[in-house]
Amino acid sequence: MRTLKIHLIRHGATDANVKGQYIGCKTDMPLSPEGLNELRTLKDNVDYPEIDRLYSSPLLRAKQSAAVLYPNMPIYPVDNLKEYDFGD
Repeated sequence: MRTLKIHLIRHGATDANVKGQYIGCKTDMPLSPEGLNELRTLKDNVDYPEIDRLYSSPLLRAKQSAAVLYPNMPIYPVDNLKEYDFGD
């Protein structure tokens, strides 16, 4: 039997995250400049796991985070990895 490890990594900060706002899946916000810088710093100072395949939410903030942490990996978007729908 083959064993798989799944690593879940949360996306970097957006402006709304810093303000304490819930943005859910209907607002496709990018990472804030601070969020991008924090991810770059983490990438340089944290041993992220080696991976064979990279799945991501299709939302921009998740794809941006994945691209920073794993720049040479193709990203496979998975719709069911989107954040919760908080409604209108």
